[in-house]
Amino acid sequence: MKIYISMLIFCFAAYGLSFAAPNASQVQRSIELIDQEEAFRSRFEQGEKLFIKEIEVKANVYIDKKSIKEIVLPYENRWISKDDLNRLIEGLRQFCAGLGYPIEQIDIFTEIISEKLEITINVSKPVK
Repeated sequence: MKIYISMLIFCFAAYGLSFAAPNASQVQRSIELIDQEEAFRSRFEQGEKLFIKEIEVKANVYIDKKSIKEIVLPYENRWISKDDLNRLIEGLRQFCAGLGYPIEQIDIFTEIISEKLEITINVSKPVK
């Protein structure tokens, strides 16, 4: 089910949210890309380093771009390990906590595309 949903999202994103049914070659290519991503993540989890050229951080709350750049700069244009990535995520989490956001409401998601690391910070709002 996870692969099917990921495949649909990829197809929609890659083809401009076209609601036409993908052809067999598009489906096959999506499956190949998903398999490559899973294999890559597996190697990374087992200790293989990866080269990160650029890091992009997006957030659903205001975060000063200059401060974020100072946090991520040491990790750009270098080979990083899983431990390096965890330190970066923890640094971003602590930065957000320092801005007054409760640490338990800070979720950080990562996606690696080629040599670019995309980080999404999502601060959930308390339910009233």
